[in-house]
Amino acid sequence: MARAEQVRTFTLRSSFWPWDIAADESLALLLPLPTSDGRQQVLDLHYDGPGTAARDSRGNQLVSVTLPRGIRPTFTARLTLRPHQFGVDRLELPGPVAADLNEEVLVPLTPEIRELAQTLTQGETTAEERARTFFRYVRDHVTYQYPPEARGAQCTLTRRRGDCGEYAVLFTALCRAAGIPARPVYGWIITPWLSTPHAWAEVWLDAHGWCPVDANLAREYRYWSHVLDVPKDPEFFFGSLDGYRVVFTRGTGLPWPAAATAEPAAEPVKLDPALALKIDGREVHYWQELVGGRVPYVQLPYVLIHRPASTLKKHMGKVYTFEHRPERWIPPPNLIALATWCLQPKVFIASFIAGLIAVTVQTFLPEQGGLAGAMGMMAWTLRILTDVFTLLLFLAVAAGFLMARGRNDYVTRGVTLLFIGGVIVYIMLPRWFDTL
Repeated sequence: MARAEQVRTFTLRSSFWPWDIAADESLALLLPLPTSDGRQQVLDLHYDGPGTAARDSRGNQLVSVTLPRGIRPTFTARLTLRPHQFGVDRLELPGPVAADLNEEVLVPLTPEIRELAQTLTQGETTAEERARTFFRYVRDHVTYQYPPEARGAQCTLTRRRGDCGEYAVLFTALCRAAGIPARPVYGWIITPWLSTPHAWAEVWLDAHGWCPVDANLAREYRYWSHVLDVPKDPEFFFGSLDGYRVVFTRGTGLPWPAAATAEPAAEPVKLDPALALKIDGREVHYWQELVGGRVPYVQLPYVLIHRPASTLKKHMGKVYTFEHRPERWIPPPNLIALATWCLQPKVFIASFIAGLIAVTVQTFLPEQGGLAGAMGMMAWTLRILTDVFTLLLFLAVAAGFLMARGRNDYVTRGVTLLFIGGVIVYIMLPRWFDTL
């Protein structure tokens, strides 16, 4: 594996601003902070906001506090990340707790799940064999879909569709049904050419400790092995991990701390349909409700909004900001990673503008003249750069469809729209100008 032992240093900065979606004077808040686990090493962490962080039994570091209106909690972290190799590395984490074997929010141990776990592992004698069988089953039988129709292991098993989190909870449920400790993990993938929230799982094997398992990326290894610079083998994602993962929390059904309590609402909670999603077969309003007194999962900060603002839908995408930058420049390891970088909004917009400038300058400059010649050279330089971007865009389209995701997936739709935009700017517009 290329650069398998490379340690990468990143700086993260994140802030949470719920006040454009909530009209409350204060909000109960549960905010996760990154911690060290051997693979991820936090070198420096600064939290700017009320409250203090505390560790739970799984090692999660959580700030629980009542947040006064107008306060924006922010954290900055400097940390190192490195790949994790199965059979060689061991995560420095506490061992399993009772919750890692029991039913939890999103991880129900239904009769159907128990029966499937037993059927799949007949004749297998070790925990590793059983866990690897569950990994392959989830990888091969669940199709990626975002957003999912519902969340929870049973819903995923029934529909055979879901996003990364649903791959993780179904794998977790099958392991627990077979008596193997397991849990979902919530965090981000961060590379200089891609940043996205992501979820995977961890399974406890006595000989190896907690082992990362990512059935979702194993299904899409043809794409992700290039982007994350790991072996082109789906089995890699059982026990091993790339060096671009940031973990925020482990487990589901996190207890709502007594410290995170706001003043009782003066009026009944107004549930907003925009925040509704199905969890374990029932409708839950995310950021407004708990499930059995617990938080379903914490990937973003969790709050309890009593009075949604009228601007909630408009500002949903601006509530949470997450920025990252590497301490040293990391070159894209291959053309697909480079193409993925070209799909980032800032890069695409810059190339879009450069393409328009190049087309306009080339069209209206006279053919002769020193100044025109110099400006023409500038236009041709811009055009060459944008033509290179166009080639990369074509490659990115192919790479996007290599992910083999569902027809309604936002990545497929987004890549297709960017492709159409590129065709308009770099192929159709010059011909329109020539016609005029």
